[in-house]
Amino acid sequence: HMPMQSVPGQLNELEKHKNDTIVLICRSGRRSDQIGQFLEQMGFTDVVNLDGGMNAWATDVDTSMTVY
Repeated sequence: HMPMQSVPGQLNELEKHKNDTIVLICRSGRRSDQIGQFLEQMGFTDVVNLDGGMNAWATDVDTSMTVY
């Protein structure tokens, strides 16, 4: 878990995962998509964004979850 605003400052720590699958999740998918694009520009090779975020997951996969 890493808050969006801390990602640019944590690139040295993330560098060891540059070729690993990185799954990004936020509430609606927009912020995680922005970070995904940033990481791809920084050379990360396998970045996946949960399309629609946790709200889509709560609507489409686990309807017992609360949509915020």
